[in-house]
Amino acid sequence: MLFRSVQGAAEKGYAAGGAAGMLGNMLEMQKKLYEQQRLEAYTLAQTEALLGEREAALRDLRTAVSRKESLLSIMRIDPALGMLHSSPEFRQLLAQVGLPPLR
Repeated sequence: MLFRSVQGAAEKGYAAGGAAGMLGNMLEMQKKLYEQQRLEAYTLAQTEALLGEREAALRDLRTAVSRKESLLSIMRIDPALGMLHSSPEFRQLLAQVGLPPLR
């Protein structure tokens, strides 16, 4: 059910506005699920980063770190977060999680 609701939003968004519409619709649905505690902050950060919303992505990564969310173990290699690699705050979050620094 959870996946289907996000998938449905993605499909409608893509049909209406291409990739940006898809990601925007996904984020809307993800925020609703997050408010219901059915989705982790890390997932919001991924979608926000893909949309180019750097500050929102970093905010949600800080939340994910404070909650010790399970997906943090992949944040160093997660392609969705690639646009954050140049951020000193992202590098600091990597260190907080105990992951090796980026090169």
